[in-house]
Amino acid sequence: MDRYLWDYWGYSRWKRHSSRMLFWYGVAGGPIAASNADEYLALVDKGHVRAIPVPKRKLWKSANKLVAAIHRSTGMELVPWLTQARIESAWRRLQEMSFVGPKIASWILRDVSYLLDHSIDQGPSWLSYDDKRDTKWFRELDLNSRRYFIPIDRHAFRGAKRVGALSAASIRRDFSGIQSTWSYYLNAASEIVAFAEKRFNDPRDWSAFWYMNGSKAIDSEGHWTEEGEW
Repeated sequence: MDRYLWDYWGYSRWKRHSSRMLFWYGVAGGPIAASNADEYLALVDKGHVRAIPVPKRKLWKSANKLVAAIHRSTGMELVPWLTQARIESAWRRLQEMSFVGPKIASWILRDVSYLLDHSIDQGPSWLSYDDKRDTKWFRELDLNSRRYFIPIDRHAFRGAKRVGALSAASIRRDFSGIQSTWSYYLNAASEIVAFAEKRFNDPRDWSAFWYMNGSKAIDSEGHWTEEGEW
């Protein structure tokens, strides 16, 4: 998983790539045409923004707007800023983009945090990486902070429900219910963090496993399937 993310988003300099990354996650995490994220990003890269659907153009515009606002106020590119900002503030600001809610905001934070696990140096516009993964910074976060890094999609919800990671209240609200309100979403994410903590596991890895297993990218033992040969 880490190597996949590194190969896909492991840029050192983020001046151009922050907006691209936000756009890709906004498309890929949406309920419609999620499989078109690579296609739409390629069109954007070629300057053919008008060739993508109008809602996605709005997403692209809002991603650029957020990146520009962060740079204007902090002097930093957005992705390096995410690694240093107050976590709750970063999570909320990501949801200023069109069509981005708690799930996608948490997905972005989680995957950026995976890159940070491998970071050996960072500045206002760049990050440098190493093969070794070090999660000490994440383990030192309090439990409330960790919950913002837990994307809960349908697969993660079903996986968490299956292993008993969710409370009766979260299960009763169901997937759509916890997506509807920040407090419900964060309660469910906190329950997953607590579940992982009792097992001395990283909750980010549980959410990634549930998604990849539910989407049949990996089997129940964590091995890549033919469908998962990305």
